[in-house]
Amino acid sequence: MTSFFHDTAFADLMHLLSRGKFFKSEARIEDPDDPGTYMTRDKDTGEIIVGWDGEDDPANPYNWSFAYKIYVTCLMFFMTMTVYMGSSIVSPGQQDLAEYFGVSETVAALSLTLFILGYGTGPLLLSPITEISWVGRNGPYIFGLGLFSIMQIPNALVNNIAGYMVLRYISGFLGGPVLTTGGASVGDMWSIEDGFMNALAFWDLGSCGSPSFGPLVSGYAADKLGWRWTIWPLFCMNCLTWVILFFTLPETSGETILTRRARQLRKQTGCNLYRSRGELKDRQFTLFGLLLDTFYRPLELTFTEPVLLCSNVYCAYIYGLIYCFFDAFPLTFQGNHGFSQGANGIAYCGGFVGSAVVYLGYCYYNQKYVLPRYIGGNWKPEYRMQPAFVGGIFFPISMFCLLGGLAALLYPITILFYFYGERLREMSKRTGDEPREMKEVIDSRHPESKNELDGHILP
Repeated sequence: MTSFFHDTAFADLMHLLSRGKFFKSEARIEDPDDPGTYMTRDKDTGEIIVGWDGEDDPANPYNWSFAYKIYVTCLMFFMTMTVYMGSSIVSPGQQDLAEYFGVSETVAALSLTLFILGYGTGPLLLSPITEISWVGRNGPYIFGLGLFSIMQIPNALVNNIAGYMVLRYISGFLGGPVLTTGGASVGDMWSIEDGFMNALAFWDLGSCGSPSFGPLVSGYAADKLGWRWTIWPLFCMNCLTWVILFFTLPETSGETILTRRARQLRKQTGCNLYRSRGELKDRQFTLFGLLLDTFYRPLELTFTEPVLLCSNVYCAYIYGLIYCFFDAFPLTFQGNHGFSQGANGIAYCGGFVGSAVVYLGYCYYNQKYVLPRYIGGNWKPEYRMQPAFVGGIFFPISMFCLLGGLAALLYPITILFYFYGERLREMSKRTGDEPREMKEVIDSRHPESKNELDGHILP
């Protein structure tokens, strides 16, 4: 049973309170003069670099059982889903909010806009911290999601519109790192051959589909109890998610796990030569470097890498259309068809159902076409645009006459990406030709990975 809680936030707290007696990091002690098979000695400093205890080391997230990887991936899915749901969950109460504070519905709609702006800017500052080996993934998850949950209390009790809007932005800001670092946690566990692409797509299903659930969760409550009850369900869901994560979500960062192992070896042996590669990398960490990675690097990558710039603009355009479409639902179904707020929430569910169907088709495409091409050495990133040919047709159809014309403008872009993507990659310095490069974008072992994701989230 203790192994199930090992490397969780609960285990870290118990280890701290017991002064190292409980939940010790597993480390096989070897002679410092003869480091052995899973350690190497730095020739310049004489330090002993702690590594994995062979290729089958059970502490290595890549070696976790398939069932355990599925469980942890589901945790990442639900965490992302409950945070992302916070964007649209206020939609059913916007009219009531406008009447309560005496503002227009346009001003009330800012509650959704500011939340999205918050989780677009939050990762720029908070996500780079997860690259520090002694911090890892779990700390920012537990700390960020905890503050996100607590922030819903004043958000539901506030009595002025300015305070409500500020708290909505802060909530999105605190929830932002969950939305970017989750992909890195998936990459910590899954290799390309074992199903990384499908696992990443499942995690992404939580971000793409969950805004459709927000109005359903809060619709009936807001209809009977008012706009404040668009926030209380969000508080309850995230508190429950936080408790589950606190007790059962393990640390997935390999560098952090090895740093804890090195720290345990130093404590057990009294030899300060034991170090992890993450600790060596942390020595290069400076406040200036953090500020550079936070404010400059994402923008630099966005505007100097044509592939990243084009994909950012493409995703930002789609994102804007979808949320404009969400705001049009009450006008159409409540205004023209007489739906109640609760019933209007049901209409949003088609977004999640559609995302789930696309996910299943995407998994089939990966297994049937992507992996065989990759293994056979016949792969180009442009092949990934082939499913978009189908999606590009259905996307404007799903928008009906409301935004269908604007959505139809995306289809030629898909064709251009497919035929001219190779030229864009030639103009970019940090792109590759294989699916492994896609994995490396969210892999903690690559120093600019978070910057690329942060630059991608911001639009």
